[in-house]
Amino acid sequence: MAIFPVSISRALPSTFLNPVWQNIGMRAVNCVIPMIIIVSLLGSFMYYDLLPSVMAIHFDAYGNPDSFVPKERAAFFLPIISAVMFVIFALIPKLDKNMAESINMQRRYNQFVSIFLLFLAYLNVAVLSWNLMPLLFNLSKAIVIGFAFLFYFMGLIVENVGQNYAFGIRIPPTVSDERVWNRTHKVAGLLFKTSAVISILSIILFEQAFIIAIVSILASLALSVVYAYYKYTTLRIKGSR
Repeated sequence: MAIFPVSISRALPSTFLNPVWQNIGMRAVNCVIPMIIIVSLLGSFMYYDLLPSVMAIHFDAYGNPDSFVPKERAAFFLPIISAVMFVIFALIPKLDKNMAESINMQRRYNQFVSIFLLFLAYLNVAVLSWNLMPLLFNLSKAIVIGFAFLFYFMGLIVENVGQNYAFGIRIPPTVSDERVWNRTHKVAGLLFKTSAVISILSIILFEQAFIIAIVSILASLALSVVYAYYKYTTLRIKGSR
């Protein structure tokens, strides 16, 4: 039995699918998500002996390390977090009746899980790479690229996600009014993709790429919330006339 209700092959944006991928069976395709975690874990094992005894795990906005822990903990931290998140993600659809009844929402949810776990695996590769060759690897820019990837695909996902209890911009206006939910997520999708483009451009144009990327991402989230309250208030005013 597949862990997720809909094949991941049907969940990914169609523009990124090819006929070979589309024809893979559901069970095979649903192995992709746990395989992301397994590959990330194997990467940590493969390079474990080459890693320094104390690894940097936290960095400032310019990519300089400011927190170190023994490699016994650091090398496997992100793969373990990914495994824990995988279990949580697998349980969430069982708690949401709306998702259980909607194939489209199941597809969107599988998209979200796939992209988020890929992002964590990418971060693991980035941290391992910096600790293996700190003078040759710009971690700050690598993380910005990861965030850009995450939020661009998040934009593709949320702009068409239906109202549910599992994921999305779940605030009082969107939860209480489906019209507000739909319009807010359309706007949020555009804002998320815009923040991703700004993040990539910041790598090319500015030294403070990480700061610009974080500000643009936070701004996209804040503007989405503001828009939801604005739309909710506007619809209530029209409805009261």
